[in-house]
Amino acid sequence: TNNRLLHSTGEVAFHSLLGVEHFYVYDNMSKIPVSKILRDYVPDSRLTVRRIEGSPAQMPAYEDCLRNFGPQCRWLGFLDIDEFLVPLKDSDLRAMLSEFEEYAGLVVPWRTFSSNGHLKRPPEGVIAGYSRRIVTDIADNIHCKSLVDPSRTIKPNTPHGFLYKADE
Repeated sequence: TNNRLLHSTGEVAFHSLLGVEHFYVYDNMSKIPVSKILRDYVPDSRLTVRRIEGSPAQMPAYEDCLRNFGPQCRWLGFLDIDEFLVPLKDSDLRAMLSEFEEYAGLVVPWRTFSSNGHLKRPPEGVIAGYSRRIVTDIADNIHCKSLVDPSRTIKPNTPHGFLYKADE
């Protein structure tokens, strides 16, 4: 939806600072095309936007991205527009991922944040405005986000996990 698109500009800026080299964004029937919003924040050379129809669209988008763009990438991260990767020790995702070259994928625990008491979207933006994490028992939190080596990934199983090729 369009009000969620405002989050995407913050996510793109944030992940650009972490070293993301290209963004593959799937636009699921937004009233204002995502490409119009993001082109002000990301040069065309670093942005690919594809429109996808239907609902649910997440799994078809993940499959399409892996199939069509995976061969061009060393790593692909599968995130929603309101999700952020926060490396604990490196400020560059490329440096962090270099430690995991031997693996087909990396799963990152999913953490949720509260509304911080806001009744309306805070003017300071997503990152500064929503800083209080909801603490849950780690055993209850089965959700994660995936960064995959496309050359060793077959397909997504769920929005939170992928099927990988067996070691050869």
